Formats: sequence, structure tokens, C-alpha cells
Amino acid sequence: MTQTLKNGNPLWDSLTPEQQLGVLDAYEESEDDKNLISLDEIKEKYANWF
Repeated sequence: MTQTLKNGNPLWDSLTPEQQLGVLDAYEESEDDKNLISLDEIKEKYANWF
């Protein structure tokens, strides 16, 4: 992922180093299924918004 982002991506370049690290950390955490929320849970939680 970092190679894609480091190849002149304007959005990535606009982030501070701390923000970039936060994005990379969140991406790594998303690789573990225990850190994910199912679509059904999201729909239930925000049902009144739909």
C-alpha cells in the first residue's frame, strides 16, 4: 500500500507525517477480521438514518 501512496498521490502528500502514520496503522489493523464491523451491525446501528 505504501508504494501506491508514495508515488505522487496529491491526497497522501497533503497529509502530515502523523496523519500518514495513522492511515497506515488503520490499514494494518483492518487486515485482522476481529477489528472489523459487519455490514449488518452498521445497518442496525444506523437504521434510523436510512
